[in-house]
Order: sequence, then C-alpha cells, then structure tokens
Amino acid sequence: MITNEERIEVLSKIEKIMAHTQTESGAVNVNEMAIANKLVKELMDKYEISIDEIKATSDKSTLIIQIESEMIDQKGVRHWVISLSSIVASFYECRVMRVGTKLFFVGFEMDAKVASKMFDHLYSQIHYGAIKATMIPTRISRKTRVIDFCVGAIGALSNRLDEIKEERKYQESKNALVIVKEDIVVEQMNKMYPRSVSYKNKTTFHRSDDYNNGVKFGQKMEIHKSIRGN
Repeated sequence: MITNEERIEVLSKIEKIMAHTQTESGAVNVNEMAIANKLVKELMDKYEISIDEIKATSDKSTLIIQIESEMIDQKGVRHWVISLSSIVASFYECRVMRVGTKLFFVGFEMDAKVASKMFDHLYSQIHYGAIKATMIPTRISRKTRVIDFCVGAIGALSNRLDEIKEERKYQESKNALVIVKEDIVVEQMNKMYPRSVSYKNKTTFHRSDDYNNGVKFGQKMEIHKSIRGN
C-alpha cells in the first residue's frame, strides 16, 4: 500500500500526462493519445485511483479562461461561428464561452491553447472561402448565401472530426483520459460560470447550391496539418 506522499506524486504524474497530450503546435496523433490513455489507466488500476479522486485533487490552475479567439471580426459572433467553436471545443475536450462579441476556450491549458488556434485556422478558411464563393451576384442575398455555404462547410468538417474521434476510440475502447478531462472541465466550468446556460444553435439555412458548395469545401479544406497525425 502506498503512502499519502506517494499517492500525491502519482496523481501529479497523471495530471501532467493529461495536461500534455497536445503539443503547442496542435499535434493530435491518435497513437500518442492511445499511449497517454494507456499510461493513465495503468496508473489508476495499479494504485486504485478513481476518476472522482483525480477530480477532487486536480490542480485547477491547469484550467484557464483567457484563451480568446483572435479571428472574430467586428460583426460579432454569428450562429455558424458558435457552431464551429462548439465543434472545435468538443474535439479538444474543452468548453467554449461567449462573452459579448468574444469567444473563450476553457480547458486544460494546452488543450485550450490548441483549440483556440485550431478555431482561428478553421474560421479563417471558412469565412474567406464563403466570401470568394459568393462573389458573383444572384437574386438571393449574399448574406443568405454566405450562411448556407458556412453551414455546409461546418457540417462536412464536423463529420471529418467525428471520424477522427472514432479512430481515437478504436485505439482505446475505454478512453479514461478523455473521460477524466471532460469531467474536470465541466466541474470547473460550473464553478466559474454557475449561471451559464447551454443552448442549441438554430441557424436558418437552405440546402442550396451554396450549401452544397460549402459541403464540398468542408470535405477538402485543411483541418490542420497536425490533425493528420504528422
């Protein structure tokens, strides 16, 4: 049986593994994620450490709130932007908060940093892709066409990220690492923002040619060079 000091040391080791499963460049390698998850599970099993114990002893300083998107323009946070930020936050075991016309990613420090960079990278591509795709005027307003394109692109992007998530699950059937992270982030979010409310996005769009062009764009757009496992 280990001493309290040894147990604290093991808990600290687990937290370090959890906090550094992403690199600052945004690397998400499913093999490395599986290895990290295996290490966490082995430590939990060997020393009989539960998820609740990790949640209770976790250093909350590893959770930060000041990771802000740098790409949102002066028009503020539109509905499709909220959808995109939610997809990215979920992919990196984070949560996203909207404060006025700003978006903040909340999670383990490196996760939140990578999620913010990832969001900015995707937002820029989709935003400028929509502007370029709707340059030629039609009888439909450009605002409507841009929304249709963006929604189509985000839908296709979401499917691609879901495929990567499934690959992660395949690498490790019981992903303790993700479960622990998500639980800690949710618990801390409830403490930071006790009155925050989650709501479903209701973006109005049309399955038009612009929507279909957006889908094609989302299927081929660069997610992030590191997402490919490089």
